[in-house]
Amino acid sequence: MAMNKKKKKTPGKPGKRYPFLMYRRTMDRVWGITLLLGLALLALWWYGNAFTRLYRAGWVDSMILLGWLVSFGISAIAFFGRYLSYVQPNADHLVIRTPFIKLKVSYKRILEVRSSDFHKIFDPETFSWAEDTYLDPFIGDTAVVVNLREYPLPINFLKFFFPKFFFSPREKGFIIMVPDWMAFSLELDSRYSSYQQKHSPRPQGMGGFPRGMYKG
Repeated sequence: MAMNKKKKKTPGKPGKRYPFLMYRRTMDRVWGITLLLGLALLALWWYGNAFTRLYRAGWVDSMILLGWLVSFGISAIAFFGRYLSYVQPNADHLVIRTPFIKLKVSYKRILEVRSSDFHKIFDPETFSWAEDTYLDPFIGDTAVVVNLREYPLPINFLKFFFPKFFFSPREKGFIIMVPDWMAFSLELDSRYSSYQQKHSPRPQGMGGFPRGMYKG
């Protein structure tokens, strides 16, 4: 006798991975700064004895060497981490991936997906010099804004892992910068709409008589 096997529900095909530009921008700055710091510490450790013998016999020498190793370690993580960060629309959630955290945002939490000019979200006139330098590549670009009912994790925890300007300044939500914002927006909106249609409650009694109302 043939046994009936229950079909396993297979998740929808994962979406395209789009480079997470704002995080990549952060890592570009981190790896460059820590690389220079590491080189400076290495030079100080290697050639320090030529200038002074005050620290070579003590613990300061070891601390400088440790600082060099930490700086180069952070620089290497940041350099390769640029290519490990992406956003990906899936069947029932949006993935926001960095080397340190993989954030899954259920479509149940999303209120709206829209596009907006970056300079309309953040006023460039309020930027400090450092912020203006950091955000310069994005000023004339279009962002994809994902408004949320609530954040998937506490906002202070998320701010530890993501750049400041990843968060919407006016409401709960994310400001996402990708190379092809139109393709990302269309794919995310399509999957979000499909999820809503599949999980929205179906109206009762449409297209016929309600049960118990007709008797022959």
